[in-house]
Amino acid sequence: TYASSKDVKGAEGIFQKFKDASRLDRVQWFFDAIRSDASSQAVQYRQRASQMAVWNEMLAAYFRCGQPTDALSLLEQMMDTTSGDVIKATDVPPPSSATFSCAITGFCQLGDVSTALSWFERLLQQQDSASLDPYEPTQLPRRPDQATWTAMFDALADEGMVAELNRLFVHWLKVASEDGTAVLSDHRDTVLAANLRFMDSRADLDQAKALELLDFLSGHVLPWD
Repeated sequence: TYASSKDVKGAEGIFQKFKDASRLDRVQWFFDAIRSDASSQAVQYRQRASQMAVWNEMLAAYFRCGQPTDALSLLEQMMDTTSGDVIKATDVPPPSSATFSCAITGFCQLGDVSTALSWFERLLQQQDSASLDPYEPTQLPRRPDQATWTAMFDALADEGMVAELNRLFVHWLKVASEDGTAVLSDHRDTVLAANLRFMDSRADLDQAKALELLDFLSGHVLPWD
C-alpha cells in the first residue's frame, strides 16, 4: 500500500516494525509452501521464506518509489549475509531467485530497461539454473527463472528493443528445457507483436531488414509446439 502510493517512509516504517517484531519473537511465521517435499512444511522453511518475501517486498518498494540505490543497498545486505539455510528471526535473509527477479523487474518498472538487460545477461552467464522454488536461498545468482524471463520480455517489447528481444528469444528456446522454464504462447505473442509494431512504425525500414525479421518470425516464433 505504501509502495503503491510511493510513500517510501511509510514502507520503511512497516519494514522496521517487522524487524523489531522478529527480534522480539512476535512474528507468527506462515507461508504457502512452494515445494512439495516434507521440508516445505517445516517451521524453518516458513520462517526463511517469509523473511525473504518481506525483504523482497521492501526491495521492490524502493524501486517503485524511484530509489534504486536503496534497493541495491538492501540487496547487498542480503548477498553479504552469513546466514544460510538455517536462519534466526533476527538474521538478514539470503537472496533467492525471486530476489534477483525483483531487482530486474524494478529496473524495468523504472524505465531503465538497459540496466535491467545488463543484470539479466549477467544471470544468463551463471552456472546453475534457477531453482523451482523461488525462495530457495542462494548466495550466488542463478540463471533467470520463469518470472524473470517474462518481465524482461515484456519490458523489451514495450520499449521496442526488438533486436535484443529476438536475440534473447532464440537463446531461451535453446535453454528453456535445461533450465526448467517454458516458452509459452504468450511469450511468442509478445515477440510477434513487438516485431510487427516495429516493422509497421519504421517507414525507413529497408526490404532486406524486413525480410530478415519475417524469416526470424517464421523460423522461430510462429512454430508452436
